[in-house]
Amino acid sequence: MRIGKSLSQRLARMSVVGKRLTIAVLALVLVPAVALAGTGVGAVFNLGKTNTVNAQSTLTGSAAKLLQVTNTSTGASSSAIGANSKGSSGPTIKAGNTGGGPALGLTVGAGKAPFTVNSTGKVTKLNADLVDGLDSTAFQHAYNHTIVVSPVGSQSANGTALSSALNVISDNSSTNTYLVKIEPGIYDLNDGSLAMKPYVDIEGSGQDTTMIDASPIVPSGAVTGASNAELRFLTVENDSGYGRGIQNTNASPTLTHITALATAPGNVGSVSRMGIYNSNSSPLITEVTASATDGGGAGNNYGIYNDSSSPTMTLVTATASGGAANYGILNSGGAPTMTYFTAQATSPASHSAYAVDNVSSSPVMNEVVATATSGSLGSAVGVFNQDSSLTMNGLTATASGGSGNYGIENFTGGTNPYTVKINNSQIIGPSYSVLNDPHFTVRIGGSLLDGTATANGGTLTCAAVWSGSYVLLGTSCT
Repeated sequence: MRIGKSLSQRLARMSVVGKRLTIAVLALVLVPAVALAGTGVGAVFNLGKTNTVNAQSTLTGSAAKLLQVTNTSTGASSSAIGANSKGSSGPTIKAGNTGGGPALGLTVGAGKAPFTVNSTGKVTKLNADLVDGLDSTAFQHAYNHTIVVSPVGSQSANGTALSSALNVISDNSSTNTYLVKIEPGIYDLNDGSLAMKPYVDIEGSGQDTTMIDASPIVPSGAVTGASNAELRFLTVENDSGYGRGIQNTNASPTLTHITALATAPGNVGSVSRMGIYNSNSSPLITEVTASATDGGGAGNNYGIYNDSSSPTMTLVTATASGGAANYGILNSGGAPTMTYFTAQATSPASHSAYAVDNVSSSPVMNEVVATATSGSLGSAVGVFNQDSSLTMNGLTATASGGSGNYGIENFTGGTNPYTVKINNSQIIGPSYSVLNDPHFTVRIGGSLLDGTATANGGTLTCAAVWSGSYVLLGTSCT
């Protein structure tokens, strides 16, 4: 009987153990899974946790993108991917492309920086196409030689010193460049002129402090230009009465921060004066003021005269006054580019004034202000187009004071057709805002016409154009 009781006790004890085992198994099955951080090679990578491994992980496949990470947070410091390392020389992120394309592509919103840095350290072998939006050619380069010219006494003596400094240069070349630095003062060349040389830049100390003055006895420039050279930071004046401030003939220098003047001491005859004269040249002209004045009503004055030339002119002011006829700028042939350009012509009494005169030319005109003012017996024309096709964007053309005042006048003496397009402009002319020609087709869009516009036998078409009274005009500009 004791044996039977012992067996019964054992069976009861086994039953309790079985129940505990069953409960344990059920508990294991019913407890929710909890993600643990992956640790070591071969471990599972768990999101939202710190995973640790001391070996490289590789993702291999064939798709447009093998990994896409998107952060929908709009927080100022939100990032899609953050990377940190403690290596002393190796990169935190290393990208390679063996297929011929770039290793890294960065795409951002318009006007946003593609990346940021917190170091001023130099990046070896970084080849940047633009710096602050400028090509490397826009930056002043180092020179092989620098010559400093200082005032030595009288203005004439200063002029002689300047000429001598330029004359001694004979080995200038693309690999042996010079800078002639002129200190403040007036440098009078008398009846001579200063001839620039290729690969020799001339730099003054400011338009208000450095002046080159000359009175050539023949129509010529006080300074004559040369290609592959720059003239900057000074004023040039030709006060002979029948010359040019700066003359570029078959030469295309760079002119920067220059004031170019052609003046006359009263009536000196019918010879014309020009602040800048370009003949068969394509200079780069930036932040320049060119002016031709006086003459006692004899001879024409031109702020800038482009003869078969295609200069690029930006932030330029060209003015003319006091001559028999006065032209802010005359483009005869060529295809000049005018951007943020101001042209002014002022004539007294019976003389005519043309702010912009295009003759057989194809200029590009963007953001040009053309203002012509004439005496009561003369004519004033903001923009005069003769035998020329062109597009004008952002033009402000104004004519006043004369017996005939035309914002834009088109003319041809022949039968060839020409087209003029005018966009986002203001054309003001009491006589006619636009005086057309039978052989001209004029299209005007999004502009103000203050004054009558007449087709005059040609074609005149307006779209979204309004009058000086802000009345919307029809397609025929009436």
